[in-house]
Amino acid sequence: MDEWASSAEQIAISQIIKGTRLIGFISPTAASSTSLFARMVAEAMGRAGLKILLANLNATQEVIHDTAAVAVSEPWRAISDESNRLLDMLSANVTAETKPLFNNNGWLGSFFADQLRTYSIVILDLPPLIQEPKNKLSPLAAASICQGIVLMCPTGVVTRAQVERSLQLLQAAEVNVIGLVVEERPGTIRVERLQITG
Repeated sequence: MDEWASSAEQIAISQIIKGTRLIGFISPTAASSTSLFARMVAEAMGRAGLKILLANLNATQEVIHDTAAVAVSEPWRAISDESNRLLDMLSANVTAETKPLFNNNGWLGSFFADQLRTYSIVILDLPPLIQEPKNKLSPLAAASICQGIVLMCPTGVVTRAQVERSLQLLQAAEVNVIGLVVEERPGTIRVERLQITG
């Protein structure tokens, strides 16, 4: 885990220096440590004294079909401030009514631009790019609004073809991939590529 913390801090520091304010973390498939690593980078930035919002769009629940007389249309659960005070967390409230909003990059861009008035940096924990369940959110809409994306790739779980396909999808959406984090074996990672300068 020390190697993970070191890599998280490396990414945090490089993006603070670069001035990146909206960063996404994504993986080709669901079998990765994307959420954990996104949180570690967010906490490292919080320890640097920045006000951080970690937005979880990697919803694990099925799309909820509202059965109430009045549909639930609030797209986000209330912001929760973590007890350690390093970051605030926001989670997607995925319902049949809100799913189209999350798949609209114009709406997402506007929403997170508003959040950047309050927060120094916003980090998005995104759903997997490929082999995603049909009822989850589309990752490319959110990835396309980020200033930089870090692609998480655990070896032995993600194939070279899946990494190549993921990079093709991100390139087609004109996403700026700033890093590739390879989990070589449980507990050890390597930052493969990281753009530190503009």
